[in-house]
This record gives sequence, structure tokens and C-alpha cells, in this order.
Amino acid sequence: MLYDGPATLDTMRRAASALRPGTVWAQSTTAGLEDVAELAAFADAHGLPFYDAPVLGTRQPAEAGQLVVLAAGPAEGRNTVAPVFDAVGARTVWAGRTARRPRRPG
Repeated sequence: MLYDGPATLDTMRRAASALRPGTVWAQSTTAGLEDVAELAAFADAHGLPFYDAPVLGTRQPAEAGQLVVLAAGPAEGRNTVAPVFDAVGARTVWAGRTARRPRRPG
């Protein structure tokens, strides 16, 4: 897992030439809504199905594969990422589709 949303976006930009449309991207950085919206936009621009999947837990649950995965992404590809989430987490909580840029009040 990378440090934050900007680090994740920078890494993906550096890897962009190797990305292939249709490749699933599941990211687990804990990132704010603005950052997740940017990551989702990058994924969309590159044809990548995007799953935002931050985790809850500390080192001990992580080492035991007992994290809780808070996942969001398209329903039609969840069976592709579920085994990955099952490998690191004791439970996956699906929270809907991927976050979009939050609306500004007023």
C-alpha cells in the first residue's frame, strides 16, 4: 500500500505506459474523497475498472489476514477482486460504487 492518494496517483502515472485497458485496479490507500475522485478519473481515462478498497486494522490483523476491507466499485467485476480482498481480510464490506468528486455547497 502506498502512503496516500497523491503518492498513488504519481505511481500510476509513472506506470501508465504499461497499463492495458480492462485491467482491474484495486487500490487500498486510505485517501480522501477528492483523492479517490482523482484516482477514479485516472482509471476511467485509462479504461481500468477501479475498486477503492481501504482497510481497517493494525499490523497484527494484517499479518493474520484479518483486516476489514471497505470496498467500492462496479458490481459487474466484484467477483474478480473478491479473492484478493478475501486473502487480506476477514470481511469485505461493499459500500457501493466508486467515489466521485464531492459536490461543493452553494
